[in-house]
Amino acid sequence: MNNKLTDSKKHEILEKVKSGNATIRVVAEEYKISSKTIYRWIKEDSETTPSFWEIRKLKQENKALKELIGAITYEMEKTKKRGS
Repeated sequence: MNNKLTDSKKHEILEKVKSGNATIRVVAEEYKISSKTIYRWIKEDSETTPSFWEIRKLKQENKALKELIGAITYEMEKTKKRGS
């Protein structure tokens, strides 16, 4: 790939990384660019929006909380059925 990526290609790369479906290393290899370049783009992008790392951490916390709520709800339903 040439040294100058279009804005749309840069956006595509950042979205792949931010989605959490691929690591920075994998995406960098796929597009034949440096991981450092992607990290720099994330840093530049985070100056105007929440950082990639903040969003990723929140997504992980959200997932863990949903799992916890599911487990608690299941146990409550199980307890209700025993009491009936």
